[in-house]
Amino acid sequence: MESTQSDVKVGQHLNDPSELTGFPIFPEGTKSLLKKHLSREVWNELKDSKDSHGFTFKQAIFSGIKNTDSGIGIYAGSHDSY
Repeated sequence: MESTQSDVKVGQHLNDPSELTGFPIFPEGTKSLLKKHLSREVWNELKDSKDSHGFTFKQAIFSGIKNTDSGIGIYAGSHDSY
């Protein structure tokens, strides 16, 4: 299924997870585990999900989206996020 939203170039210019309106595109040379494992399929499945405490998938990946030099790039907001 094709996305109707544009891809989003990631980096320091992003200020809030709500700005992730499309599939994240990483700059060349990004070596984070987030980039390695975040496929369009995973994005489409999880982009609107949140845990029982309201912590969203976009919040979980935002640090790695903003800071492309992050080695991991994803954080859990609660025990349910794992």
